[in-house]
Amino acid sequence: MVDSDLPPSPNDFLFPPIDHENLQIASQTPPSPPSPQPFDSRLRGWISISFHILRSKLSSLMQRGPIWSIGLPSAALLMSCWIFISIRKKITLTPNEARLVNIIKDKDRKIAKLLHQIAQMNEILIDRHKALVAKAAAAE
Repeated sequence: MVDSDLPPSPNDFLFPPIDHENLQIASQTPPSPPSPQPFDSRLRGWISISFHILRSKLSSLMQRGPIWSIGLPSAALLMSCWIFISIRKKITLTPNEARLVNIIKDKDRKIAKLLHQIAQMNEILIDRHKALVAKAAAAE
């Protein structure tokens, strides 16, 4: 038997199909999904522990009674004040922004004044045109 009569083994290829065409060779099993990294498992462990601590603290606060009834509304009030202040900070303008807004308002006023003058000039031109047409019609 000649070597060319034998089917080629995967090791005989210069570039095995699995490496360059995403083809699977039947004798090979598909790659298994990667196992979770040890860091991920440690991170999950720390998150689990922190949730247990948080839950135990909340349950101990709830068992105290009157403090919990005051604490929750005060926390909500504090949070709403914080949100309100952060929104106001975003709304207030810096001196440079205020100066730019004033410049834009001045330019808008000038543009409105010029548009009004253009409208008046158009009315005058229309009146003159009507007068010229009336004169031309009377002269005929």
